[in-house]
Amino acid sequence: MEKSSSNLIEQPLRVYLQNTKNIVESVLLEHISVEDCAVLIRETEISRPQLVAYVVSQQPLELEQLQFHLQEAIPSALLPKAYVQVSNLPLTPTGEIDKQALISLPVLDFQLAEQIEKQLKSRLEIEQLAVILQEDSLRLPRLHITDLLPKSHRLNTPVIKQLISSAPELKTQLQSSQTKHTKETIIINGTNYYSHEIEAVVEEIKQVEASYTVACVVKDADSATEKLAIFFHSPIVEDERLQKLLQTIQQTIVNKVGLNPDYLIPVAKEGIPKTAIGKIQRLQLSQRFQAGEFDTILKRLDILMGDRNTLPDWFYHKIWRSQKPVWQDWQPISGHTVVFLDSSGLGSILCQHLQSANRSSICVQIGKEFSLLGDNSYCINPQNPDHYQQLFQSILYNGQPVTEIIHLWTYDSLSADIPSLDALQKAQDRGIYSLLYLIQALAKVQGSQEPVRLLCVGSQTQATSSTDKIAPAKSPILGLLKTIPQEMTTLRVRHVDLLLEEEENNTAYILQELQTNSKALEVAYREGQRLVPRLQKVDWEQQPKGELPFKQGGIYLLSGGLGGVGAEIAKYLLENYQAKLLLLGRSPLDEKIKVYRELEQLPGEISYQQVDICQYEQVQQALTQALSQWQGELAGIIHLAVVYGQNLLLEETRDNLEAVLRPKVQGTWVLHQLLQDRPNSLFISFSSLADLFGGANIGAYIAANCFLENFTHYQRHQQGHQSYCFVWGNWDNLSIRQDNLAQSWLHRRGSCTISTTQGLYSLLTGLYHNQEHLLIGLDGSKPYSQKYLEIAARGLQKLTAYFTTKDIGTTISDLIVQIQDYAIADDFGTLAICDFIQIPQMPLTVTGEIDREQLRLLSAGRDTQTPIMPRNDLERQISLVWQEVLGIGQIDIHSNFFELGGSFIKAIILVNKLEKQLRRNFHFTLMIEAPTIAQFSSYIRNNYPELNSRVQGSDMGTTNSKTTVLSGKNNVIPITKKLITVATDIEEGEI
Repeated sequence: MEKSSSNLIEQPLRVYLQNTKNIVESVLLEHISVEDCAVLIRETEISRPQLVAYVVSQQPLELEQLQFHLQEAIPSALLPKAYVQVSNLPLTPTGEIDKQALISLPVLDFQLAEQIEKQLKSRLEIEQLAVILQEDSLRLPRLHITDLLPKSHRLNTPVIKQLISSAPELKTQLQSSQTKHTKETIIINGTNYYSHEIEAVVEEIKQVEASYTVACVVKDADSATEKLAIFFHSPIVEDERLQKLLQTIQQTIVNKVGLNPDYLIPVAKEGIPKTAIGKIQRLQLSQRFQAGEFDTILKRLDILMGDRNTLPDWFYHKIWRSQKPVWQDWQPISGHTVVFLDSSGLGSILCQHLQSANRSSICVQIGKEFSLLGDNSYCINPQNPDHYQQLFQSILYNGQPVTEIIHLWTYDSLSADIPSLDALQKAQDRGIYSLLYLIQALAKVQGSQEPVRLLCVGSQTQATSSTDKIAPAKSPILGLLKTIPQEMTTLRVRHVDLLLEEEENNTAYILQELQTNSKALEVAYREGQRLVPRLQKVDWEQQPKGELPFKQGGIYLLSGGLGGVGAEIAKYLLENYQAKLLLLGRSPLDEKIKVYRELEQLPGEISYQQVDICQYEQVQQALTQALSQWQGELAGIIHLAVVYGQNLLLEETRDNLEAVLRPKVQGTWVLHQLLQDRPNSLFISFSSLADLFGGANIGAYIAANCFLENFTHYQRHQQGHQSYCFVWGNWDNLSIRQDNLAQSWLHRRGSCTISTTQGLYSLLTGLYHNQEHLLIGLDGSKPYSQKYLEIAARGLQKLTAYFTTKDIGTTISDLIVQIQDYAIADDFGTLAICDFIQIPQMPLTVTGEIDREQLRLLSAGRDTQTPIMPRNDLERQISLVWQEVLGIGQIDIHSNFFELGGSFIKAIILVNKLEKQLRRNFHFTLMIEAPTIAQFSSYIRNNYPELNSRVQGSDMGTTNSKTTVLSGKNNVIPITKKLITVATDIEEGEI
């Protein structure tokens, strides 16, 4: 009876929470650190219904900040009970949030950690114990080359077995000979080594069982080269412990014997052949090795150690999948909705719907001159940036702000084919240049304090399947849309791609997006379904296999062919196919002469021409000369030319933007024209993972890559060409040079550094499996990457218990088994897993308490040696601000701000706080040049020597003033002013 009565009482609460959770989601999404979220009602048999927020964020959640942010709009009693940071929001096959998948994740918090500590501290065997809540990081898995490429397609470079980074190159030649006596001798560079001596050194290691170790020479099945192998037995089988053991064995042999073995092979006892009297039969082991009996073990060890026979599992496809919108209430707003009208009438219909919903709508048509056509109707020239400013000045004259913008100027029937460079340029006037002028004018006239929703609606811009027909000339606009959120945080943008043939439904789709509670940057509608992009890991077993598309002696054109990556690909084609290469570049040959001379020494032939690849006549003439010289046909084009420019969007100019776009937009079109009479020719282009992540300062570069990727779809599926586009991380020391902030930004989001060998193997893998569009170098273990992935959701935090033991006789393995028998459940009854790690000594603070921050560093594999603490008052003052902004404890003065979790926004907050304390003007980009406390302090001492004495008595506290400190500083660029203002408001819970 009591339970029934309780249900009746709680029923109104459950209904109220159901109505409240959508509001909570909307308010959470307004927070800058929240990428996506879902709020669910959770309850148990003994608890009342409560809200739990599942949050996708690129950085660790700051719960107090989120709570404070929510309290601005929601009563405290209705705030979420708990927050769970998740990798992604899983979707059901029908596109809805998979609530059951989220509910299955435990709710971890400090209270649960304290509960575990209380339970376990009572055990007599445990001396000290600390349970901490920390990031649950994953390891990037690896793939074996033999599973990706047949032997005939692998590189001819020697494979160097190296398990430890410090192993010297000790051997050059290995020979084996048996003496007339009973001992086997291994001869290396004329020096004799006895097998039993090497074996004895190995068996000194505690985890290696004696009398089951063999040192002998072996041969690969396809090679006559003899190599040193060590067979051994150990009870250790777990990957992590086995990896450490292998490193220990190799290091021991290197140090004590002076050899670097090629193979370390763990085997079962019965795998070591012995005679009846126990003598080891080394020759039999060598024969079994050559027969391939140990290939499976070697493959496992290669993957475990990550040697040059493997690649990281960093390959992904872009897919589109259904996602139903999360609705928010349609309410009248006080601001204006500005609609940039298309020519088909869709915009006019939208304005009618908006007005019927009591929303003020303003229509903007395309014309030659700026004019007011009537009430709430204007005409502007898309190519004139002044017209956009006049437009917003006129709209804002009545005092009401612009709160929504619908840009429809790429919603048209533009032909997929691009007839000329002029037509390609003209398409940008209504696309990327129009958007650039729009956001610049909006920021200049209205400022950046007012939140604005911007929908860019286009047609034929995104390809959601191989059958979609697109107009690639429209696609550069996508690059700016991916950059805006990083630079203009109060401008919420989204691109919506529609089909012209679904015109009767497109009005409803746009209105739906205005009501959708989401931070999705890209949405497409196809046959009534709302689609969003996701990334799917490539399953190579399911991919088609073929032949590499290169031809022996073929003629290939390489744009950017003497650049870092281009030179490596040229080298591969010369060495393996004796190709004839026409290398095009914008630099004089004497600037690249060293690379050119190196390539000249290789088989095949090369010719370099200094041309502008955006000038068709120059490129055509260079190709005609090469074909005449070599008496053949063009086999393919490899397009690597790039201009990398950095500029904030609010400072960007048309000339600068066009300079970055030229090689990948106009240059791609020019090179494509060379294929018109050569339908069987190959076309390979390279893009960047920056296109996936976005990034401050690189909007033009991302826009250029967006065109390149979409043009590949057009080439292959609408023109029938053999086209490929590979989207790369950063080729180590070979790719374009990016500044520290850009590199740190991309690396923390999951862009891997790619060695030359890894890059070439990845390229060949993609070509061998006929992958037209392949992402390479994406670390799917990074939290930021996971929000894009088609994977099962997981919590990004875990509980770890670090403990020391007393010497009372219980073995550690027995103790851990007993500890792990404890049942640990969260407040909702979901079982939580806690890792248990024994450490020799518990780190302590100066006051004798357990140093939990050091344990977190230990868990992340960071060096826990005593950090170098601030050495003077100035460094101490800077350090305190760092600790406050980053939310961590003691900081080494040489630690990099961005490696500690700093971000673009946090850099602005940090500089803003230091300006308040030191009363000096600093540009936030100083954090790029001086990313450590020591470097920042040195900059201040060198440029503001008067602060060295004044800082002694400065106020070490911080202020909570909501005043925008930089509002009157002429030497600070507008974007910095805006972002610092936003950052200040975020910090104080105003946004």
